[in-house]
Amino acid sequence: MDKINLGQQLNFSSRASEVIPMPRPLPVPLREEIVRRRQHGTPLTQIAAELAIPYGTVRNIWRLAHRADRQGLTPNYRPCGRPVPKSTQDRKRGT
Repeated sequence: MDKINLGQQLNFSSRASEVIPMPRPLPVPLREEIVRRRQHGTPLTQIAAELAIPYGTVRNIWRLAHRADRQGLTPNYRPCGRPVPKSTQDRKRGT
């Protein structure tokens, strides 16, 4: 692998600008299995390896399970994306 010197510009391929769809959410039973294994003392790294899930995903599920305001372990994509301006919302409604 080549070294990158300080101040050197990085060249990104055109593929970097491609739109990558959001991955499917983990099924709730799998989320519950992550929590169950962690409650039995299994390290998050081991859970991730055994279930072939990225460590960051396993860690996020474990954190979600302990939030006071959580609505269970169901996926919540409602707050995703940029907010739609009020003028655009009005046009969509036809007002």
